[in-house]
Amino acid sequence: MSMRTVELVSEWDAVPFDGGYDGLRSLSDQGFSGAVTAGPTQLFMLNGTVVGILEGDIEDFDGTDGTARTAPHDALPLLIVMQDRAEGPRAQYYTEDTAISEVDRTLEDGNFTGFVELSENVLSGDYYLVYHQGRSMSVAWVGNSKRLVTDEAAFEQADDEVGIYQVMPADIEPVEIPEPSAPSPAADDVGVATGSAPSDASQPSDAQSVADVADTEPASATAADVTEQERGTAGPPGSKAAGASQGTAVDRTQREEPDARSEATAATEAEPATTTPTESRATEQSEKPPTPAGGSQTAAATTDSDAVGELETRSIPSLDPERSSSTPEETARSAASSTAAQSADTASTQSQSTATASAQPAASEQRQPEPSPELEAKLEERVAEITELESEIRDLSAENEELAAERDRLVAELEEARAEIQRLEAELAAAGEAAPSGETLSPAAAIDGTNLFIRYHSKGDATLEKAQNGGADRAAVEENLRLEHHTQFDAADTVVDGETFEAFLQNSIQYRFADWLVRNLLYEIRDTGHESAMGVLYEALPKADRAELNGNVSVTYTEDGQEHRSQETFDVVVRDRMGNPLAVANINDSRQPATEGQMTDIIQNAERVGNASDSLAAAFLVTSSFFEPEALETAREATSSGLFSRDKRKSFVNLSRKGGYHLCLLEARNKEFHLAVPEL
Repeated sequence: MSMRTVELVSEWDAVPFDGGYDGLRSLSDQGFSGAVTAGPTQLFMLNGTVVGILEGDIEDFDGTDGTARTAPHDALPLLIVMQDRAEGPRAQYYTEDTAISEVDRTLEDGNFTGFVELSENVLSGDYYLVYHQGRSMSVAWVGNSKRLVTDEAAFEQADDEVGIYQVMPADIEPVEIPEPSAPSPAADDVGVATGSAPSDASQPSDAQSVADVADTEPASATAADVTEQERGTAGPPGSKAAGASQGTAVDRTQREEPDARSEATAATEAEPATTTPTESRATEQSEKPPTPAGGSQTAAATTDSDAVGELETRSIPSLDPERSSSTPEETARSAASSTAAQSADTASTQSQSTATASAQPAASEQRQPEPSPELEAKLEERVAEITELESEIRDLSAENEELAAERDRLVAELEEARAEIQRLEAELAAAGEAAPSGETLSPAAAIDGTNLFIRYHSKGDATLEKAQNGGADRAAVEENLRLEHHTQFDAADTVVDGETFEAFLQNSIQYRFADWLVRNLLYEIRDTGHESAMGVLYEALPKADRAELNGNVSVTYTEDGQEHRSQETFDVVVRDRMGNPLAVANINDSRQPATEGQMTDIIQNAERVGNASDSLAAAFLVTSSFFEPEALETAREATSSGLFSRDKRKSFVNLSRKGGYHLCLLEARNKEFHLAVPEL
């Protein structure tokens, strides 16, 4: 017996207990539900029936004092006994896959005896459904205080919970309370009445005596029923009879039926048990030949004893269906056999032969018939069905284990995701706290008001010009070179897209293109041996002094015989110290590919700048995606020098006999730039 059981029972309310078998019978007559403790032994009753004994047996209560405690709910004594006797779970389910209400209907239909326990992975409490032959009661201990919840409230809470529950079968074998060790006064009275033999003149005939008993026994049975009802309303403190709200086993399909039907049914079922045996005894003995007066006294005493036995049987309801489902005919045969056996001790030889003759038919009626082939076939069919269901249960259990493992994996992933969310929320909160405050500009406005300057920490140290002539290595130039910015607004107090202007500018594609142009392009041309093929651009790179973002170039050009002036706009314009344009660039910073129209615009605008200024060395079209085939074809046509040309310059657009510029197509991916045309 677990310590949890001892603690649970010790919290129940105590009720009077006289000790010994008599005390147990008194509690049984009162319909007691609870526990009786005698030393280490605990006996549990449900509605007056002993449903189990833990740490001992019934003999431990013979002549022994003890303590009786009434259960706050009828399900608790039965649940404690079932928990002690359950060998292991028959099945295990997850509430999200199989609801408790669904299993409840199945267990009720299958006349299940045992209990369902929902406690694994349940934080709110422990829930139990207790079954006996399909009838169920519900209890639960919820919250940190383990508050007891019963009946429909407990069932509904269990059905709404999420967790794993187990179906635990358990056998319940009611225990009969033995007779006290000392003979009772009633037995002595019966012996005296049996042994006495008054004169024939003072006693009525046998027929009259049996008839009188038959006439009076229905009244006795009625009195017994009234007495039993009185005992039901005068029980011990805390019992159902005393008004405590104890639960009873409920067939869940009949919870809503009126009480009147139950009372009517109980009354109808009780009638055969109280009338049929008496009528059978009266009829059987009226057919016997007359017996001496002593025999009639014996019959009367025996009839009274039978009435008492029937009363006791009705007073102690049994959980064992074999003990509570005997038919009126079997009761009649038992009463007749008992009367014949008692009369045989005091009657004449003729009475003994009559009793023997009447007992033989009763014995033959009780003999079981041979099973028929049809029944055996049905039995085999049921056995096969049970085997199939057990196999299905095993398969479902295995599947349930797999689902449980999958659930555990998903729970672990969920925990990881929650941790990641918390981490990101913390970073977001920190970023929000560190967000700069000040003037806010749009990205376009910020770029529009910014110019970049190519400067050196010291012009006497490594420069691009010295690197071009071989007088400085790349690392030295990198260390000496710096890219500064000049703005038309207060850059230190400006916010662009939620970040400082400095961070925004360095992440912009315009800034990264200008930085690549002055820090990388010269070395790519030199290291691949294309100083001559890319000579115009190669010679112009060391002259770069500044880069205008969203810059304009004023040009004068002749078209259709007329001179025009215009401002050609580019995303980036790189100039020398005198302001002459060295390189122009347009940027496609979208996921869409660079189109033929964009290629035509850069070629046309660059030609106007090149015709107006001999300083233009290159035009760039930069895309964050790729170039459409039509755009590449337009670039190829613009850089074609003709069939008989001997020009070795790569991707060069001729504007005059010697003048022109390099057309370069640049792809920007992962914050890096790749020269697609020309291929170096």
